[in-house]
Amino acid sequence: MRGFGVMMALGWVLLGCDDEAAIGVEDVEASLVRADVEDAGVRETFDGRGFDAREIGDAGGEGETDAPATEDAPATEDTADAADAGMIELGPVPDLVAPGEAGQPVYVFLFTHTEDPFNHALSEARYTTTPPILEAIARDYPDTHPEWTVQFQGSDARTIAERHGEGGIVASLRALATRGRVHFGYHGQHDPTYLNRPQNGLDEGSSFEAIAEAFDDWVSCERELASGDCEAEGAGGIVRIQETFGSIQVYSGLFVGGEGNGPFEDGGGHWAIRRRAPEVAIGFGFSDHAPGGSDFEPLVRELMTILSPSGETSGGVFWVGDTLRINDGDWRDDVHLSSIDDGAEAVRARIEGVDTTRIRIFNGGIASKFIYAKTSPTQYGYAHPESPALPPTQVHTTAEIARNYENMEEGLRYLAGTFMPANPGSRFIGPDELRAIAAPDDLFEVTADELEVIARWVIAYWGERPPSYVSDGREFYSLRDAIGLLARAIVADGAPATLELTRFYGPHAIEDAARAVTLTAEEVRALARRIAGIASAPIPSEAAWTPRPAGLMPGVFAVGEKRVTAAQALWALAYTHAVEAASGAAPAEVTAPAVEGLPETYDLYVGLGCVSCEDAAWSTKPARLRPLPAE
Repeated sequence: MRGFGVMMALGWVLLGCDDEAAIGVEDVEASLVRADVEDAGVRETFDGRGFDAREIGDAGGEGETDAPATEDAPATEDTADAADAGMIELGPVPDLVAPGEAGQPVYVFLFTHTEDPFNHALSEARYTTTPPILEAIARDYPDTHPEWTVQFQGSDARTIAERHGEGGIVASLRALATRGRVHFGYHGQHDPTYLNRPQNGLDEGSSFEAIAEAFDDWVSCERELASGDCEAEGAGGIVRIQETFGSIQVYSGLFVGGEGNGPFEDGGGHWAIRRRAPEVAIGFGFSDHAPGGSDFEPLVRELMTILSPSGETSGGVFWVGDTLRINDGDWRDDVHLSSIDDGAEAVRARIEGVDTTRIRIFNGGIASKFIYAKTSPTQYGYAHPESPALPPTQVHTTAEIARNYENMEEGLRYLAGTFMPANPGSRFIGPDELRAIAAPDDLFEVTADELEVIARWVIAYWGERPPSYVSDGREFYSLRDAIGLLARAIVADGAPATLELTRFYGPHAIEDAARAVTLTAEEVRALARRIAGIASAPIPSEAAWTPRPAGLMPGVFAVGEKRVTAAQALWALAYTHAVEAASGAAPAEVTAPAVEGLPETYDLYVGLGCVSCEDAAWSTKPARLRPLPAE
C-alpha cells in the first residue's frame, strides 16, 4: 500500500449534512439534450476544489504496476490557502499487486463452435470421435482434467434433435455432461443467416429497448435455414439448445450491427440473453481466428494492457456487462494457443516458454468444422440454399479427416503429457473452474473498508474522463459497480458491513459534461437514492421480462433544475463517501467537475468496431485471477 494520501482542505469542503429537503431527481434522455449543453470553456481542477493532485502522484516506483497514473496539477494560490486552513486525511490509495515469480499455472479452456446444420454425418462425427480421445487423456493424465465445452448454434441443435430425438448423440453428450466431461454453450455468429438477422438493422442511435428486442428475437427464434426467417418464436437459439442438451454456461458470437469481433452485444443484448439463460455468466472475448481490420491487433493489445494492471490479472480474461470474457489468446503478451487441431508441433511452438509470472488462461479450440471441411459450411450453405451440403471438392478425404483427428489428439497429448507437467498446477478447465479462478462467491461481496478504498480510488484516478476501472487494491470494479455500491452505501442507515454487487444496466445514452455542477448534501443524497433504486431493481422472471429493465441507469439526471451526468454523479458520490468516511460528516456541498462521460476503453471499443458500447465501457473491468487449489 502506497504511503500517499488523498487530502481535502477544510477551507474548501464544508462539513455537515442536514437531509431534510425532498429533492426531485429525474432521468433525462441524454440523446435529446446533448445539443443544449454549452461549452463552458473551463474545466475545474482538483486544486480549485481544495484537492491537491500532487498528493496523489502516480502509482509508480518500487513494485510498479500498470495502474492508471494521475497527472500532477500545478500549485495554485488557492491550494496554498487550503493547506493553511488544514487538511482532512482521507487515507492512502493502495498499490496493485506486482507480478510474482515464475511458476504460475496455465489453464486451457477446451471448446468447439459447431457451426454446421447441413453436413450431418461429417459434423456429428465430432461428437462420437472426440469424447473417447478426452477419456483416454483423462485416464493417462488424470491431473489434467480434460473438459470440453460444446457451443452449438440453434440451427444445428435443431437438426441434431430432429435426427436423434432423445437418443443417439443427444443421449451420449448429456451423459458426458452429468459426469462433468462436457458442457454446453451457445454461439450465435453463424445461425441463419448472415444477411437476415434482426441486429443488422441496429446502429449507434438504437435505443436500449430496440437492442434488447432484436437480440431476444435472435437468440430465441427458430429460423428457416435457407432464408433466416423466424418460423417459431421462443423455440430456437438458446432455447433449442437448452431443451435438447441442458443449460448453457457460455455464449459468444453476438454483436450489435451484424458482423463483428468482440463482446459487443451491449447491455440490451445482455439483458435479452439473461432472459433466456439467467445463470449464464461466461462469454467469449476477442478471437484469434477472425480479427477484423488492420488496427484490430494493436487496439486489442492496448485494451488488454489496460485491463491487466496487476500481477493477478492477465490479457486473456476480463469482464464486460457482468459477464466474464475469455479471449482466445493472451493479447497483453501476444501469446495465442489457437487451434489444438493443428497438432503437437504447432501447439508447442505457440505456448512453449510462456511467461508464467502471471496466471494464464487460453481458449483451446478442438474438433472444429475444418477437421472435415475445406470451407465454412454455413457460408457455403447460405450461399447455396437449394443444395446447402458441401460438395466433395470442399470436403477433406477420409484419410485427411482421420489425420486431422490424430493431430488434435497429439496436440492435446502434448499439453497434457509434456507442457502441463512442466508447469505444475496447469490443467484443462471448464466453466466451473473458470468461475472459481476469476469469479468466486466472495468477489460479489464488498466490505465497508473496501468501499472506502473504492471511493478514494475514483478520486485519485479521475482526470478529464473517468478511470477505466476502479479497485480496492486487490479486486476490480467497473464504473457501474462503483456508482451502484456508493449510492447504496450513502442511503443506508449506518455503514453496512458488506454490500453485494447487483446486476443493473446502463448508462446507455451518455454525454460529456462541459461545466461543473455544485450539489448540496441533500441533492447528493437524493441522487444516491435514485441510483440505489436502479441498482437494486428486481430481475423479473422470463415471462415478466420487458425490453426495458427497471434497473436501467440514464446518462443524465435532472436534480431539481440541475443536470448531472452519470460521470458527475459517480464523482459526487465517491467524494461524499470518502469525506464522510474520513471525517464522520458528509460535505455540505460537492462540486462535480466538468468531465467526459466515457473512459478510455470506450475509444478502443469504437476502434474495434463496437456500434453501441457506452454500456460496455461502463461495465468493463479487469479480472483478478486466483490459482485453483492443489489437489
